[in-house]
Amino acid sequence: MIWTGFRQESYIYRRVTWPGLVEAEDYGMFTGGRLTHSALSQLRSRGTLDFSGSAIPDEHDLVRVYYQMEDERGEAGTFALGTYFCSIGTPKYNGPLVSGSVDLESTLRLAVKGKYGRYYTVKAGTNAVAHADGIFKRLGLRTNEPRCDYVLPRDVVYGPDDSWLKIANDLLAMAGFASAYPDAYGVIQMVPYVEPQARKPVRTFNDGEDSIMLPEVSRLDNADDIPNAVYLTYETEEESLWAVCRNTDPNSRASIPYRGYEVPLVDQVTELTGATKDERLDALKAKAKTKLVDNSSSIEYVEWGHPWVPLLPNDAVGIDYLTAGLNWRGAITEQEIEVGGHCAVTGKARRFIRSGFVTETEGGSW
Repeated sequence: MIWTGFRQESYIYRRVTWPGLVEAEDYGMFTGGRLTHSALSQLRSRGTLDFSGSAIPDEHDLVRVYYQMEDERGEAGTFALGTYFCSIGTPKYNGPLVSGSVDLESTLRLAVKGKYGRYYTVKAGTNAVAHADGIFKRLGLRTNEPRCDYVLPRDVVYGPDDSWLKIANDLLAMAGFASAYPDAYGVIQMVPYVEPQARKPVRTFNDGEDSIMLPEVSRLDNADDIPNAVYLTYETEEESLWAVCRNTDPNSRASIPYRGYEVPLVDQVTELTGATKDERLDALKAKAKTKLVDNSSSIEYVEWGHPWVPLLPNDAVGIDYLTAGLNWRGAITEQEIEVGGHCAVTGKARRFIRSGFVTETEGGSW
């Protein structure tokens, strides 16, 4: 496919039966809408579709949205954008016609809303990934059949109000996997976690002759939100300890000297190692420093627009905007996709910037 040239575009809205996730007939009443893919949300994908016709869509089944394009050479392709449960808003009737909109939620909706309802124990020796896979399958969902040898070293107990998604993602994290996400066909994907910096860019957007990137690119960071001091306390019936670690590096944008004021992070510690009071105080100081370093990673965000290309949240991308002096690499966190006309996408991506800095630590008892 030629992604950088002229394209003819159209859409298919297909009914998918539930249970079973089998494709049925195409819907004719949908006119367009918006889809949102997000790496940071529980559902990972949701949206809205407008409809107008002689009947309302079937809320019992799902809808799968396809994007069709034909490039300037006449080569055609059909690409699934997502598969969703539907919830109809307030339909409006005008004689034999009815119009309105439906809210869309990915197949993870079943795991977000579903709960065991009482304490749920996963026993020591259980294969964590296989158990997570089983949770999704018991909900009637298809998966990518992940494999991993990791087993739980001890029992893990979850509360009555914990969702199936929380339990499954927790088990996946223990095995070094990323959180589960649905692909465009509603199949639940579970894969090992890879740091964004270690991922090869799936696509690089540039401002050259074959550019498909819109000229306006936004760039911001979270420097104002980064703490520059961590205060920890530890209290038992026998002793009360405190520790503080401060970023005092004048070359760090988040530091106290650079800002001229403190941005504190305060927390309590319930467990400490050490046989003596001095050893426990040293351990508390070390925790304060570790917590400050862990919370001092700067996050840089970029937002840009482009026509649809095959990309997903968590894919690594590059932006080489030479005329703006921007050479950037990061991972997609969100995509807003316009459906119905030109398939325009607003992409959002981020990267973590970790750097060392000078600290000062102190502590004592009261």
